[in-house]
Amino acid sequence: MSFSLVRPDIRAVIRCGYCPGQIVLPFPALESNSEDQDWWPNQREWLYIACPECRQVAAHIGCCNEVISRSQSELHKDKFLLRISFLCAGQSCGVPVQFHVLQDSTVTENTESELRELLASNYWRGLSPCGHPINISGNQKVSFDLPTPGRPQGYNRRHAFWRSSFQNEMNPLILGPK
Repeated sequence: MSFSLVRPDIRAVIRCGYCPGQIVLPFPALESNSEDQDWWPNQREWLYIACPECRQVAAHIGCCNEVISRSQSELHKDKFLLRISFLCAGQSCGVPVQFHVLQDSTVTENTESELRELLASNYWRGLSPCGHPINISGNQKVSFDLPTPGRPQGYNRRHAFWRSSFQNEMNPLILGPK
């Protein structure tokens, strides 16, 4: 009888609803409990994430933990989850837009400008929460940051992040009361 002492690689996996692809997150999903109410999945906030295969951005309320193969593990070992946040560029809109992409760990001095070009060219498909296409215009302010590893936050346009990061650009009527 043979068995392996290799520890299985367990990751959070989201199935894309637009292609046969799957989104393998660089961490296992945590069970939601009262201490982790802001962390996704919490069954009330949606995580907007782009499928690495078809580039469709979609909202997901949950995921499942799966043991992934060694080949899949190697493919995803150097990836991290990047959060992209900006205010919608739609005419008179300004609704907060936030989604996540899996990114290679190689970051250069050109990475931000390359990501901005992708945003401006409609590289990622889908609609923002307000119904406008996911893109930016000109030199619009965009935040690229890393969520706490293993603890992404779902979309919440009333979160303090929007008041602190985009204070000068925000329309308080869109965000609602503090």
